[in-house]
Amino acid sequence: MREHRGITYGVPKSDDGQWRWIIYPSKDTKGFARVNAAPRRVYPSHAAAAKAAVRLIDAVLDGKPSGLRA
Repeated sequence: MREHRGITYGVPKSDDGQWRWIIYPSKDTKGFARVNAAPRRVYPSHAAAAKAAVRLIDAVLDGKPSGLRA
C-alpha cells in the first residue's frame, strides 16, 4: 500500500497477470466511492498502474471529472 496526498491506494496484481489500482479513502474523503465502483482499466506493469492511481487521486481531489478515466 502507498499513499498520495493523504489517500491510500494499492496496486495488486490480478490472477490474469494484469495490474489494477484500488483506492482506500478515509471515511471523510469524498469523491472516491464512484471511482472504486467504476470498472478499472488494467495495466501491463505495477509502475503504470501506480502512476494512473496517482493521476486519478490528483484529479478527484482537484475536482477534475477526467479523473475517472485514469
